[in-house]
Amino acid sequence: MKKEIIVKLGDDREVVVRKLALREYADLLKTLDGLPKSLSELDATSNDDILSNLPSIVAVALPEVIKIIAFASKLTEEEVDELGLDEAVELLAAIIEVNQISKVAEKVKKLLARRQAAPKTATGSIAQ
Repeated sequence: MKKEIIVKLGDDREVVVRKLALREYADLLKTLDGLPKSLSELDATSNDDILSNLPSIVAVALPEVIKIIAFASKLTEEEVDELGLDEAVELLAAIIEVNQISKVAEKVKKLLARRQAAPKTATGSIAQ
């Protein structure tokens, strides 16, 4: 499991995309909440699915995508806004890969499914 990925930008700058700490995930999730609901219709269950949908995601949700890239890459939003599409997609791919976004999402789905399937007590709490 990679802890960081180095992405070379067209102007010969290198951006180090690091694995987010747990506390940083909360901030990233707040930004993800701002993504347009139309993105939920995209079928993205694996890293490959997410990567194949990146151009659509960028087209539909540019301001949020800029915030996500800036947050996870430590670039400013102004720097991200000046990137080419290829550079933005490469940074997003690195963010997704180093943070294992698909794997985390799948585990969360499974946990939620188990919680919903668990028998409930008379008070509505889940039986242990």
